[in-house]
Amino acid sequence: MRKAAFLIGLGLVLGPMGPALADFESPAPPKPQADPEPGKRAWDLSARAFYGKDSNSALVPDVTTYNGHKESENYGLSLQGAYRFYQDRDWSLGATLTVDMLHNTQGKDPGQADAPSEYNLGVINPGLFVRRNFRLDGKPGSFGVSYDFREESWDTHAGHSLSHNVNADANIFLTPEIQVGANLGWGKDDFEVVFANMVLNDRDARRNTAGLFARYWIKPRVSSVTVRYGYAENNAIGTNWQYTGHTLTAQAQGHLAGPVWGEASFSRDTREYPNGYVGAGIPAPGRTAQDIDTFSARVLWVITRDWIADAHYRITNNDATLPQFTSTRKQVGVGITYKF
Repeated sequence: MRKAAFLIGLGLVLGPMGPALADFESPAPPKPQADPEPGKRAWDLSARAFYGKDSNSALVPDVTTYNGHKESENYGLSLQGAYRFYQDRDWSLGATLTVDMLHNTQGKDPGQADAPSEYNLGVINPGLFVRRNFRLDGKPGSFGVSYDFREESWDTHAGHSLSHNVNADANIFLTPEIQVGANLGWGKDDFEVVFANMVLNDRDARRNTAGLFARYWIKPRVSSVTVRYGYAENNAIGTNWQYTGHTLTAQAQGHLAGPVWGEASFSRDTREYPNGYVGAGIPAPGRTAQDIDTFSARVLWVITRDWIADAHYRITNNDATLPQFTSTRKQVGVGITYKF
């Protein structure tokens, strides 16, 4: 029960993408699907209500003339569901749906720039998946393919995006304690925002991703340590948003005590922009590289079979070759999840 509760994947509802200078260029990747479980009911549904604080809701650079509020409290609701059309010991075929709503409480004072409340976020994210369990030379593993469509909406002038994602992944246990895996992905992003110079700034893009991971399970397989490597290629129409990225992640998760579980991770995302980022007041070569360091931690408290409380903390540091792209963001919050 405890292991299952920890592996639910509550998915912290983090803030929306900000303005162009604070570039989180593409929507978050879809959630991986759990392996099929024989005899499990055909559907899952959970609802999470949350409250938190965000030190930089609009991802404003440290060096800026921005005169609005950056910090805001927020609250919202996240719904996650899955329905398996078919499942047996080896196969699982189904659909998923995630709906997220986030509201920032801080409004705009007269004469100020965008307020955090203009970054209120709504997300609709349906998907399909198929997964197959197998044994290779007696070693258990699984592989799967998924597709999802993600629509994001918020109140700013750049406030709408559509994303299509196709992902394939496989994993296998080399020993009872050591698990390894790989994934490939393809994505297409369409942003509603229109800039004056679309040759430079059109953010519509096609993405290619690949990754590897290795995980060590600590007996009795309720805690683990994981290292990941990810490669990303963002082929945007606008040259300012074209980049290649390499991400290294270290993560530890597992049982702490009694009904309490924990997770901590650190990642570094290193991006190179072959054409730089240029524009008004930013002469060539502009921004040519950016490092994004993220540390996050969360604690889960399994209250009952149906109720789970959580608390989380996350800090993200953006360090670039230009100060206009350097920023810090801290997020902290609590939530309560009900599993139907």
